[in-house]
Amino acid sequence: MVGIAAEPLRVRVSGLFRTSLLHRRPHCRGGVARRLRTNPGAHRVSIAYSSLQLARRLGEGGEGVVHEVAGLPVRHDPRRMAFKEPKKILEARAQEKVLTGMRDSVAFRESLSASDRAELDALAVWPVAMVVDAGKEIGCLMPLIPSPFLETIVDSAGAPIAETRGLGALSRDEETRRALKIDTDDDLVFRMQVMANLARAIEFLHHRGIVYGDINPRNAVYDLGSGAVLLLDCDATASISDSTRATRQGHFPFWEPPEYAGLSAARLQGFASDCYKLGLALLRFLDPGPGSTQRKALTAALEARITPEFSAVIARAVDQDPHQRPSAAELSESLRQVISWAVAPPSVNFVSVSRSAVVRGQDVRVEWSISSRSTYTVAIQDPQGTWHEADAESGAASIRIASSGVVSIRARSSYSEVAVEVGQVECYELPKFSVRMGRLPRLALPGFAFPQLPPATLAALSVPSPALVGAGPSLTDEIAGLSELMRGIFDDVASVLPPEMPTADRSGSGLAGSISESMAELRSIARLMASTRPRRD
Repeated sequence: MVGIAAEPLRVRVSGLFRTSLLHRRPHCRGGVARRLRTNPGAHRVSIAYSSLQLARRLGEGGEGVVHEVAGLPVRHDPRRMAFKEPKKILEARAQEKVLTGMRDSVAFRESLSASDRAELDALAVWPVAMVVDAGKEIGCLMPLIPSPFLETIVDSAGAPIAETRGLGALSRDEETRRALKIDTDDDLVFRMQVMANLARAIEFLHHRGIVYGDINPRNAVYDLGSGAVLLLDCDATASISDSTRATRQGHFPFWEPPEYAGLSAARLQGFASDCYKLGLALLRFLDPGPGSTQRKALTAALEARITPEFSAVIARAVDQDPHQRPSAAELSESLRQVISWAVAPPSVNFVSVSRSAVVRGQDVRVEWSISSRSTYTVAIQDPQGTWHEADAESGAASIRIASSGVVSIRARSSYSEVAVEVGQVECYELPKFSVRMGRLPRLALPGFAFPQLPPATLAALSVPSPALVGAGPSLTDEIAGLSELMRGIFDDVASVLPPEMPTADRSGSGLAGSISESMAELRSIARLMASTRPRRD
């Protein structure tokens, strides 16, 4: 397979969709196709076979073999090229049929203006020159397919293989993609972009009187990053006025228009048959899934995600009656309109702010009502210009205000965004104030010198444990001894008391008397306990 380095169509810029990046439409003159009749005598570019250095073999189709060519063989064309020639096993008549298609394709390209030629090169892998050997045309040169239109799949042995990314990749289910370790963009808008580029390429050809013929999942490739499309096998295209085109334009299985079914002889294809196959591409690639490769009618799932007007155009495209089908230009325009509808920014129905004046550091509450055809996020901008992400589904959020200014809200989908001013909020400062506390009064307390206790030894403070009854001193004797010990301690304390204390207290007549009375009571209790305790024998 071969291809060109096409200028990609950018679907998203910084996460946002911009319709201005769509390729411009071809120039239309009242919608009338300019019929160009080509012939072997028309002006063509030719290159000597002896000047080519063939490299590896790229592949082969039903009627041709393709080889990579080293270097840049076409003057003033910076693209890498491939050499395609009819298979040697074909009979002479079949080989001449293939060469006729190549001649006509090269002549058609050369008949275009420089701008139209550049646009054709951006839409299709189109033959650029015939190859001549010994005065005889033996094949043609066409550009190689650039890497953005290729994908790497993994075979059963785990080895990577580079292949073209045909439109058929859009119908792969998740399990197949996972097994092949490849990716396909499941976004409906991206798929519509791919279909819009396909329809525009067919529109370009129809407007110039060219029937493409064999639209199928393998005869066009797309860029997974940009959605750009390149038509392949363009040497089989033919002018609408070429009555011999039926011999080189066929139908891919399950892509045959109903008016061609069951015919025993070949029938000329035309613009209506091309548009029928475009309709099948829309049905099968916009809504992938089980049975999609043979689908011939709209599904309820797809109808629910597009406009009624676009649904009607698709239904007309696959109508049994060729005269009811839309043109490629109408299909292209309908796709542009539905894309613009799908990527429209969210609609802000209502916004409000809870306060128009706050003290610095206070919060304001912003409320909103937003509708969108796709998921979206919401952010609120404070007067200082900082955006604060909010929960889109909550319908309300609070932000803190630090300065006066405008509060705004932004709703952003995957394709576009809208920002709306909510309102002006004035921010005020509290007046400065301070409180000075007087010095608290200090309470003057009289000084007091604590007495210095005499040193005491552990022996003097120890109290021996009472002995068992009948085996030593009685409890009464122990209490009496304790009383005497305490009396001695009291006398020692009284001897160091300040002289200003009353004499009675110093002598111990008051405190000592109380202690003596307490000791007497303890002796009485001890005697009573001793008299009631049984004796040991």
